Amino acid sequence: MFGEYSFNNRPADSADGDPGPAASAPPGNLPPEPAGFIGREEELTALHLLLHTRRLVTLTGVGGVGKSRLALSAASHPEQARPDGVWWVRRTSRRCATPHCSP
Repeated sequence: MFGEYSFNNRPADSADGDPGPAASAPPGNLPPEPAGFIGREEELTALHLLLHTRRLVTLTGVGGVGKSRLALSAASHPEQARPDGVWWVRRTSRRCATPHCSP
């Protein structure tokens, strides 16, 4: 989000009227939403605004309140598409398997 982007969704012109090959989806790895996203419209609207005006947005809260679902719903919205894709990075805690390592 280092600048403004615009997209041309019109098919390419060609002499024979063939629009050419279909445009591929932008790169990314967003997981599919497990179910429809219901509610939290105010938070989703605020998040969309922040994603357009900030380089980095952090969602915080106690476990289980829906931070990941809200982020996924916002990121998968077509309005948030980026030329280089939208990427999902899962942040999970990693525990040491041996007593000699430090977390």
